[in-house]
Amino acid sequence: MPPTDPAAPWLSRYLRPLPLRSRGAFHLVSAERESDGERCVVVVPGPGSDASLIGAAFAEIARVHALLDDPRIPAVTARGEAEGAPFLELDCDAVIDASEGLRRLADGGRKVPYEAADGFIASLRGALQAAHAARDPRS
Repeated sequence: MPPTDPAAPWLSRYLRPLPLRSRGAFHLVSAERESDGERCVVVVPGPGSDASLIGAAFAEIARVHALLDDPRIPAVTARGEAEGAPFLELDCDAVIDASEGLRRLADGGRKVPYEAADGFIASLRGALQAAHAARDPRS
């Protein structure tokens, strides 16, 4: 996970890491690329995960994401290994995951306006349709 020294680049390439989801085999971290200052999401193995299996999963994720061309589906912008563990970088400037967003909405006691909720669902449906429309030459 992110370093204890916030000034030191995490994985030798990211600044200001912010954990988004720290459970299970895959941990998601919002971070700023040191190279250009852009925010992205970095996926790393969780504690106790088999790094070779995670690395193989990252290779498959990168391969499949390369088949997709839709602005609602983040591209894989980097994949590699740092500090002995694989990582995957997504072109996504998320600062919260969906579970936390839903929790905050529920705790806030406010309802999402119908139009906004409908727009979100329509966008999600469009992203899923784009993913399903992609043709994988392996299958």
